[in-house]
Amino acid sequence: MDSETRLLVRGLVWSIVSLGCAVVAFVGLFVWLVRSNAGCEYLSVSRLTSPDATSVAIVVEEACSDGGWVTIVGNTAHLARPDEMPNDANMVFAQNVGSAGRIVAEWLSPQKLQITTKTWPVNGPSERDFSGIAVVVRYDPPER
Repeated sequence: MDSETRLLVRGLVWSIVSLGCAVVAFVGLFVWLVRSNAGCEYLSVSRLTSPDATSVAIVVEEACSDGGWVTIVGNTAHLARPDEMPNDANMVFAQNVGSAGRIVAEWLSPQKLQITTKTWPVNGPSERDFSGIAVVVRYDPPER
């Protein structure tokens, strides 16, 4: 192999190695940027005080993303004391939103909270007791 061919091969190998390193660096940067946007955002949709002012019903919409292409939107209902914030311990209902829209909470009495949903709840009974307050889930199908 003459020196000109050797120089040409060396230049080609160097170009391929440099391009490979640039691609690896770009992919690494892209993955880092996408993952840095992962997490959840919470929006308090409603906060309703019970008729006797001892409890509050809080409806929260949450959007969680992996930072890339997957985003899940859900609704949660919480039953808390007036000075409490919504958390996992006081959550009484949760549902993925899909195309159904938000859930609606309504006090029927000081001891009865109704949660209305446009999507059929797939788990749990339609009525449960939480610290002396009955939580009733009502299915109200969307009009077609």
